[in-house]
Amino acid sequence: MSQLTFAIVGAGVMGTNHARIARSLPDVDVAFVVDADIERAERLAATCGATATTDLADVTADCAVVASPSSQHVEPRPRADCARNARARGETHRHGS
Repeated sequence: MSQLTFAIVGAGVMGTNHARIARSLPDVDVAFVVDADIERAERLAATCGATATTDLADVTADCAVVASPSSQHVEPRPRADCARNARARGETHRHGS
């Protein structure tokens, strides 16, 4: 199995926890840490040999975890119970996307 390239977006408490767990996985390479505060991103990146950045556009990874502060979370919207209701709410889904 090849390495999975991983990015941590948010270098706070939860981002640090996610990075610790990801580093413990044998086929995961934590390659990027993104945070608005470059010093905080650099501190976390140094613990896992990753590249620190403030710009998400710099990231080329297979997957990412977004660890934003609770105050920045949005309330989840209930899933539409049928395609007609989804269209009415402006939620579209194309097969395979």
